[in-house]
Amino acid sequence: MGKLLLVDNLSKVFKLHLLGGREVVACRNISFGVNEGEALGIKGPSGAGKTTILKCLYRTYLPSSGTAVYASLKGEVDLLNAPEQSILELRRQEIGYVAQFLRVIPRVSALQIVAEELLLKGWDCNRALAEARRLFTHLRLPRELWDASPYTFSGGEQQRVNVARAAAKQPRLLLLDEPTASLDLESKERVRELMLWLKNAGTALVVVSHDQEILQQVADRIIFLDYPAQKQGEEACSHVRDAYR
Repeated sequence: MGKLLLVDNLSKVFKLHLLGGREVVACRNISFGVNEGEALGIKGPSGAGKTTILKCLYRTYLPSSGTAVYASLKGEVDLLNAPEQSILELRRQEIGYVAQFLRVIPRVSALQIVAEELLLKGWDCNRALAEARRLFTHLRLPRELWDASPYTFSGGEQQRVNVARAAAKQPRLLLLDEPTASLDLESKERVRELMLWLKNAGTALVVVSHDQEILQQVADRIIFLDYPAQKQGEEACSHVRDAYR
């Protein structure tokens, strides 16, 4: 297995203009690597910068500094500094993201939302819909909800749509932010099975979670993000402790 992603000294600083331009460090000097077909877990207290790292890699946030060299099918790309068009193309073809909350266009059915990911990869409509149905069946999403808008779903049902949408295109790199947080035990097990299936098929996973059991079952390595207590006038600073496994 080759190195798929190498993150070096990733930092993100937010400037709070409503507080006189005060700067808050969300994460600083974060470095790690992920191989093809490997799952890396990221664990740490709330506010340590775990989600920020994923959003910087997916470029929902613009990072303040650092590099994240990704071995795309067309050559190496620095995810933190590449042009926006390159990032959008990688999202369509190679990189997936499971956010904590599902954000979709109203009045679009759950089935269409998942199938759309495959249509963007060039699948025909019937094949894309069949794969969406397969994923919904595996994740135990009630059949009567398939043609409804996820805006009407419970939190756990929305999260299963979220996971199905990201997993449908079998990305080479999948970023997951608390993928099982709002799920019952049976649904959590189904998501775990899907994550392991993707990993065995060659997808690299970066999983942020407070769920130690899921991380132990899925991750090959787990890194800890520390968040020291702030003293007055002192900046927050996240850093990675040694991985294990």
